[in-house]
Amino acid sequence: MQTKAPGPGVPGEAGSAVEPAVLAAAVAYSKLGLVEQLVTSLRQHPGLLHCRDGEGRSCLHYAAGYGSEEVVDMLLAKAADARCGDVNGDLPLHFAAIHGHAMCAYNLAKASTGSCLERNQRGQSAIDVAVACARGEVLNAMLLACAGDNSSVAVGAMQRLLRNGAVPDTWAPNGSSALMLAASVDSTTALQVLLDAGATLELQDALGRTALMFAAGNSAVGALRTLLGAGACIAQRDRRG
Repeated sequence: MQTKAPGPGVPGEAGSAVEPAVLAAAVAYSKLGLVEQLVTSLRQHPGLLHCRDGEGRSCLHYAAGYGSEEVVDMLLAKAADARCGDVNGDLPLHFAAIHGHAMCAYNLAKASTGSCLERNQRGQSAIDVAVACARGEVLNAMLLACAGDNSSVAVGAMQRLLRNGAVPDTWAPNGSSALMLAASVDSTTALQVLLDAGATLELQDALGRTALMFAAGNSAVGALRTLLGAGACIAQRDRRG
């Protein structure tokens, strides 16, 4: 993943131009996870956020490829485009999948669940890439990101992820399972997809909470009905009793 800077300036946002040396420095900050330095560069050169090098890659591509989680988070918070493809059609999520950076993949998929399904010029989605590279942890990360998004696109991505080896009982870094995340956003379709794939109804997080408790805590009526219909136990207590 080498940086190429064409000509005297590289197109940035709204027709602005960013000097190649400035872009090269920003790419280096993205690779090394130097958040403060990159924030300073973005403040001085706002066009950097959407700027691409000669390979069509943005800072978000490089941060994802090098596993710079804090940089990925910061760029997404500033509305960097998670669905921008390089000259090969590879999204930042493809880069995270290739190199096995699960947390980067989680945040990128959470920013745009559709990016899980988008194909590059070789016809590969990020899911295909993760499977080809035996990145099961990335498949699980994408599943968790999609479980917390109540949309038909997210559900479609979940179905494909589960068919390709994602684990239905996988856990998010905060201790929530995919079933809990789906329950919290009242995604009845996602819940059914996970249950059909073998997700455990009574799985508990670090505080002893189940998916049913997540549904109740978020007034997710549809999720409550789905989980109770599947046999969830209403007598289950969390660690606080």
